[in-house]
Amino acid sequence: MEIYLAIDYGEKQTGLALSSGVAITPLPALKTSKEDFMKRLSELIMEKKITTVVWGLCLDPNGNHTGLSSQIYLQAKLLAAKFPYLKMIFWDEYQTTKAAEELYAKVKGRSLSPAKIRQKKEKLDSLSALLILRSYLDSLFPAEDLEECH
Repeated sequence: MEIYLAIDYGEKQTGLALSSGVAITPLPALKTSKEDFMKRLSELIMEKKITTVVWGLCLDPNGNHTGLSSQIYLQAKLLAAKFPYLKMIFWDEYQTTKAAEELYAKVKGRSLSPAKIRQKKEKLDSLSALLILRSYLDSLFPAEDLEECH
């Protein structure tokens, strides 16, 4: 069985989400700036028996790489060296942070001020990872294919 981990990598904090292909669960974000970031990520991969890592890739509106893209590729390379069996997927994460903020506000029934966004950053980063993973999984199982099953 495939176990997917989505990573919304950021300079200060990294959002995470997990799925076995059905439900997607946001996980607590990791502080990217901490020295034990890769150790904690590795422990999670072993504990949850991850088979596929879906990295949210920072692209601009034109599909070009941003400054964070090279850091994402470097982190993926380090992880692949530790876990050569992992499938590494790079998925366009354009606008997922904004979509996470909008979704969170909709669920809470009110808009988020900049102060509230900073306060809820950990939840929003992992919600972004959830949206990245949902987008990737939707591409594997298009809705029209599911409709044929009924």
